[in-house]
Amino acid sequence: MTRVPEKLIKKISSETLDRNECDLEWIYFNNKIFFKRNLLFYYQDVKVIRLFLIKHVDTNFTKEIEIYKISEHDDSSSAKSKIENQHIKYKQLFVGEKTAYGYIEIKDFIYSQNEKIKFLEIKSLSKLSHSEKVEPITKIFRNKKKPSKNLILCSKVYSFSNEIVTDFEWWFQINKLVGVDKIVFYNGSIGTGSVYHDLFKKYENYIEVVQMQCLPMMGFRNSNSTFGNYSYFYSFNFFSQQRYLYDLYSFNDCYLRYQNDYQNVLIADQDEVIIPRLNKHLDSGQFKGGKQFQ
Repeated sequence: MTRVPEKLIKKISSETLDRNECDLEWIYFNNKIFFKRNLLFYYQDVKVIRLFLIKHVDTNFTKEIEIYKISEHDDSSSAKSKIENQHIKYKQLFVGEKTAYGYIEIKDFIYSQNEKIKFLEIKSLSKLSHSEKVEPITKIFRNKKKPSKNLILCSKVYSFSNEIVTDFEWWFQINKLVGVDKIVFYNGSIGTGSVYHDLFKKYENYIEVVQMQCLPMMGFRNSNSTFGNYSYFYSFNFFSQQRYLYDLYSFNDCYLRYQNDYQNVLIADQDEVIIPRLNKHLDSGQFKGGKQFQ
């Protein structure tokens, strides 16, 4: 794993992210609870909603927010109703010193058979009352149809220097050769120069780049900032809990999005390659990245 250069560490450690930069990734009304916009799934066949979040360990979200569902019926009429707290369950997946990560699961609420949930509205109960609507991604939880595609690779979040762009091209090439149908590449501020833009353009039909720039600070290093980027957490401690949360979000995002489309979902780092047991020789001359295949 490539380390961040010392000069870059000093630079990013003094920077903070503007809250407006992170509006596309998070719903937040205070510094206690943050909902991930693109990790809201509605499993229509079993009428279950899952919404991923980060919160302060001491915070009870049911005292901070209210959730409403906005539904559409077959006759195109719509209705808005509050989801009561007894139907909202919090599932904790990870807990740190100040940070709890998990998801809200909403189920067993009253619905009619011809109803489809179009939006959730999350309302703050603080003095500065505010609400936001977000559209869930509809999924089929009990999908019995076998996916037509075999293997998708989900990367961890990256934030590296431009000097190792050749390593990534080699990684794209070898995964394509061993049978990976698609790579979903999670970008945490990687490639501020043109070299990565050129690489992503070259492989645009093979990789999908997902921007993952922001993570709630939750008082990290006693910071008053609302959000930090991947490089910020990486610069303090390679094994920091906050940095690990980026990986958790990317894993869940990729798996939940593509579980119905691919028979296998692989999670791998840039220095990891899985070679299937095939009667096929991969010649090092096939790779343009400048590395020898061993």
